[in-house]
Amino acid sequence: MSAPGNLACSSTEDEKRRRALGLYPRLLAAAGATASRVAVEHWCVRQDEIAFADVFREVFQQLAAGLPEPPSQPGRS
Repeated sequence: MSAPGNLACSSTEDEKRRRALGLYPRLLAAAGATASRVAVEHWCVRQDEIAFADVFREVFQQLAAGLPEPPSQPGRS
């Protein structure tokens, strides 16, 4: 068992680590949660056309690639 003082130090170290990381962990979690929701919504209207795993994979591949702009389609500017 650790002494009560060690618990306080541990909490202080955790807080320092969280501050050093800034928004990144929360932003990453929010992006992942939103990407998952988008995958489910997209699949729900196309479930007869494509497997959910394929949609989920595509969503996270695009997210990992930095959300590149899709190629332009003819007739669209």
